Amino acid sequence: MEQIDLVMVRDNLTAIPRYDLPAGLSYRMFQKGDDAIWAEIETSADEFASGDLAGRHFRKEFGKLQQELYNRCVLVDTEEGVSIGTATAWFGDLASDVFAGTQYSLWDTIKGKNDRIEMYIELDNKI
Repeated sequence: MEQIDLVMVRDNLTAIPRYDLPAGLSYRMFQKGDDAIWAEIETSADEFASGDLAGRHFRKEFGKLQQELYNRCVLVDTEEGVSIGTATAWFGDLASDVFAGTQYSLWDTIKGKNDRIEMYIELDNKI
């Protein structure tokens, strides 16, 4: 799967539009223990070569502030209770001069090799 870099910029995290998910999917907030699910989703989308590398990145990026994920990371679950996607609004300054001073960065990841992936990509393009 081709990876395309995309930068999304938002001045703040207020008044974020809400989009309904397709039937059979639901949002939920990150919970304690979801770090392994996050790593699995990121690895399946080829963000990391292994779950171990994804887990290391998770601990490095979110470790000391993991409590913040309870309000900043959303998972997308199937009706069977399988998490297939994440979206995280996080702290950080982007290095680009164009976006200097941006206070938040957002990661969206949809689990790869999913038979409903086209539906998720379509949803992701609306956001």
